[in-house]
Amino acid sequence: MRTLSFLLILFVMLLSSCSKKEDVKTELDAFTVPKISQLDEKYLVTTEEHLLQPDARGAMRFYYNGNRVVKRDWWPDAVYDTVIYTSPNTITLIQKDILPGVDYNTLKREIKVFNGQVVQKISYDNVSQPSRNDTIDYVYDQQQRLTQTIQKTPYRLTTRQFYYDGNNNLQRVYTTTIDRYDAYVYPSAEELFGGYDNKPNPLKGATLWHDILYRSLSQNNFTTYSHTDHNGTQTRNWTLVYDAKGQVDFSR
Repeated sequence: MRTLSFLLILFVMLLSSCSKKEDVKTELDAFTVPKISQLDEKYLVTTEEHLLQPDARGAMRFYYNGNRVVKRDWWPDAVYDTVIYTSPNTITLIQKDILPGVDYNTLKREIKVFNGQVVQKISYDNVSQPSRNDTIDYVYDQQQRLTQTIQKTPYRLTTRQFYYDGNNNLQRVYTTTIDRYDAYVYPSAEELFGGYDNKPNPLKGATLWHDILYRSLSQNNFTTYSHTDHNGTQTRNWTLVYDAKGQVDFSR
């Protein structure tokens, strides 16, 4: 009887262990990045501010191992991001330079994933000032749409609110920033998106990189953008290029 009880307990423990392993595996398994071969930075827009600005410039190329993206590089800067799946719910991006003798390993980002979504991103300046970093928390609604980001740097707290239309296309981002020490409120900013086509968005879900984030949130593809703050309004417009199948080609 004692042996039977021991075997039953052991069976339950093994079952529980397997169940937990399967649960944690699904965090990254449920997170997918659409397969993008190339992307031109002229289509991208971002207003996030970091100690080190990890913006891509020029033509970007993406590399995959199976369904997982493992690298992004871009020219003419000869810089690339390695994508490392470091734990069951963490992805690490490290930016490097391919030029010999150049130490560009100054930018590290840790991305936490839950329920198939990016829920936190921590950016480190891990060479010059390792204590200075910023953290962004991501909030979603029941439709899995990004509705808020909260960015905490050593000195500021920036909140962005995201608004969508009935077609699940991003329409507006409203940004407020306060000083973390004296509670000074900085001038707010508003970003507007429009001119959407009716084609599927090939970048939807590509949320690993902040410079692609705005392009990754909508069902379709915007062609107009404006940013308004205390300095005035800036606008951008794009003429999208489509391939033979009628799909947007962001590499051209």
